[in-house]
Amino acid sequence: MMVLKEIPWYQEIIRRGEQRERVRMLLYILQERVTTTPSDLPGYLAGLDMPTLDGLRDVAMTVSSLDAFSQAVVQHTAPEQADKDHSAGFRRMLLSFRIAH
Repeated sequence: MMVLKEIPWYQEIIRRGEQRERVRMLLYILQERVTTTPSDLPGYLAGLDMPTLDGLRDVAMTVSSLDAFSQAVVQHTAPEQADKDHSAGFRRMLLSFRIAH
């Protein structure tokens, strides 16, 4: 009998839960550091892998502005994740947020 932990769909559910928790923690840290964040940010961060989220969490603990964090996002995003549409969407989101605030 196969152990539940060995079933691929179970592993995927666990991985997604861990990823959601990393996004939640990153957003919490950012909101404490820079007060206001774009409403689209959670969706963008959810598209990143866990090592990238971990690196951004460390950055978020030291930044004092959303601009500084956005520069770190570009630097920490793996080349395979940094497709032009995704990066452009992130930049548009930050630009529209800056204009609105």
